[in-house]
Amino acid sequence: MKLSLVLLLGFFVLLGCTRSDNFRIRALAPMQEQSSADNLVSAEKSGGAITSSGIRTTGRSYSIVFSGLSVGFTEISTDRSIRSKAGNDVVLDEFFTTNAKYNELGVMFGDELTLTLGVGGLVSGSAEIKLDYGSSLNAAVNEEIIRSTSPSGNSAFFTFGYDLQPFEILAGWRWNNFKASLKSSNTSLETLANAGKLSYSPKSFSRQTTQVTAGLGISF
Repeated sequence: MKLSLVLLLGFFVLLGCTRSDNFRIRALAPMQEQSSADNLVSAEKSGGAITSSGIRTTGRSYSIVFSGLSVGFTEISTDRSIRSKAGNDVVLDEFFTTNAKYNELGVMFGDELTLTLGVGGLVSGSAEIKLDYGSSLNAAVNEEIIRSTSPSGNSAFFTFGYDLQPFEILAGWRWNNFKASLKSSNTSLETLANAGKLSYSPKSFSRQTTQVTAGLGISF
C-alpha cells in the first residue's frame, strides 16, 4: 500500500506541468468521519449486547504550498465510547481513544481552481482503552486502562481549492490508517478472556477512517 501511494505521487510530480507558483498557507479540519465499529473487547460470551455508542473526532491539518509542492502535517484525536448490556445490567463500558500525527507531502494542480493530491506517514501516535467492568464479571478491579505500543500508519488525501485572492476556500477528503499493539498481558482483561467471560481481537489492531474536510487558505 505504501509503495503504490509513493509511486502514484511520483507520477503526479512528473506530470505536474500546470502547477501554480503562488505561495499558499492552508488550514483544514474534519467535518465528518466514517469508520467501522471500534469495540475491541466483546461481552458477547456473557450475554452482552451493544446498546449505545458515540464517537467524537477533532483534528487539524496545516500545509504550505509553493511551486505546486505541498508540505504539511495532520493531527487527529478520536474518542469512541461503547456500552454492552445484558438486560438492564451494564456488562462493560469501553472508552477507546487514539491520537495520531501524520507528516504529509502533496502535489497541487491548477491555479484559480486547484486539486492537491498527497500521502503521509505516521510520525507519532498513541491509543488506549479504558474498561469499566460490570459487577457480573467479578473482575479483580472495577476499571483499568490498556495502552498501546509500536504505533504505525499512513494517510492519503485530496483537496479542492478555489482561489479568491488573497483567500482560498478548501474542501476535500482524506483516508487515515492507524495500527498499534495492546499491552494486555497480566491484566484483568486477559484473565476475563481466558475465563471465557470476555473476548477481544488480537493484541494488535488497525483502525481505518475516512473524513470529509473543509478549511481556508491564504495565497500570495
